Amino acid sequence: MTVQLELFSRVDPGDREQARSALERDLERRMGVPVRLVVTDNRTRMLSAEPRGGGYSVRLHHMFLGADDRVVGSLASYLRTGHRRSGAIVDAFIRDSRHLVRAGRRGGRPPAVETAGRVRDLAPVFAELNATYFEGGLDCACGWGRGRVARPRRRTRTRSIKLGSYDAEARVIRIHPVLDGEWVPGWFLGSIVHHEMCHARLHALAGSRAGRLHDRRFRALEARYAHHDRSAAWLERHLERLLRERDRMAPR
Repeated sequence: MTVQLELFSRVDPGDREQARSALERDLERRMGVPVRLVVTDNRTRMLSAEPRGGGYSVRLHHMFLGADDRVVGSLASYLRTGHRRSGAIVDAFIRDSRHLVRAGRRGGRPPAVETAGRVRDLAPVFAELNATYFEGGLDCACGWGRGRVARPRRRTRTRSIKLGSYDAEARVIRIHPVLDGEWVPGWFLGSIVHHEMCHARLHALAGSRAGRLHDRRFRALEARYAHHDRSAAWLERHLERLLRERDRMAPR
């Protein structure tokens, strides 16, 4: 498959247009609706689709011009129904085709991050979640953030805390170090990492807008985590302590 993909990455514009038209017709046949296909060389958005005129307007990275029947079939199924297994196949294809994404200022492999905390190491947490829920298909880094901000005045003290974030351009998940404590259950830490991995997954499949939203597709993906409801209840019970720990970590 690599040889096939590399050939497509070097074809002249005329052949590229023929490949685009053939893929557009194939998607229309498989999806049963009109498809308008645009091929891109975007470094961060490999796939996006919007309903339009009874069909779909689809934007794909040129890597998909070299996809085999299994990937194209999975792509059509994912675009049409959001089928989870089909999405996993497409996700794995994107991961395996990263060599076709042009490196930019922040392209290439994700940067090195600090995974080892005072109590917990995020590397095995991420690896287990990736294998269990994403078929090993996520290509991003996961490490501890600094979590140190200016100490707020008491009268304006916020009762919210950002426990994790995903930088789509750098492909880095950062977890607030307030969770690096023995009192925090491992399954709750896993829920925060999994939440950000869901953002990473949807961004890779459907672009930046989908990767930021907590829409129905995101909620369905997030709900697959075995301790999802349990984690939500734990957060509600322990929010005040998390806020106190955060304020204690902040510079005075």
